[in-house]
Amino acid sequence: MTRLQQGLFLVFGLPVLAIGGTVWHALANAEDRLATVCPQFAEGMSLAAATTLAENQALRGSLAADGTSYLGEAWSYERYGCQVTLRQGIVASARVARRE
Repeated sequence: MTRLQQGLFLVFGLPVLAIGGTVWHALANAEDRLATVCPQFAEGMSLAAATTLAENQALRGSLAADGTSYLGEAWSYERYGCQVTLRQGIVASARVARRE
């Protein structure tokens, strides 16, 4: 490998590898991270408490008082998140979900 090729690799190749590794790490570990976060949305939790928890865990999205809401995780580019179901402003269920 010539010095020019080595220099081009350092300038262009290493940043591409670093960015690719960061993206891969974020997506590969998202389900494991959320497996500890989503169960914190316990049945019977109020809408206000669930909204505060979502903000503290850096989950993006808004919770509807009735129905199912998707709260995407910022670190995984919102591909993974928590699917939270509320009935009359009370959490009924929550699970890890993947947005396609």
